[in-house]
Amino acid sequence: MGFDHSIGFLKGGVEGWIAAGKSTETVNRISAEAFENDWTEGKVNWVADIRKLSEYEGGHVDEAENLPLSQINDHLSTFKNEGFHLHCAGGYRSMIAASILKLRGIHNFIEIDGGFGAIKKMNIPLTDKIKTI
Repeated sequence: MGFDHSIGFLKGGVEGWIAAGKSTETVNRISAEAFENDWTEGKVNWVADIRKLSEYEGGHVDEAENLPLSQINDHLSTFKNEGFHLHCAGGYRSMIAASILKLRGIHNFIEIDGGFGAIKKMNIPLTDKIKTI
């Protein structure tokens, strides 16, 4: 996507990369339905909402903390605490955040596929009360 003049490709794709002994990394990603189950079962320690403040103000998971992607490096110590769930609006920015966090050695999170767009369809308490760090 966005590459008009490719000069090559990865022979064998990701499988070829792995077969060559190269390192890989994965992100623990769950559906909004699985997040709802985690919530109901009390398995959610805290939620990092990495959308812009204006999006967060329009509604968010109750008790979620707003840590915008543009400020993620300013809050790295926050992420090093207990495990947490991470989301944005639809999943794109949270995967960028996941990559940044993993690069910084933070792996104790679960990214929510579909982001807030999927979460708000679940039976999870939402609010517009502001909670920032």
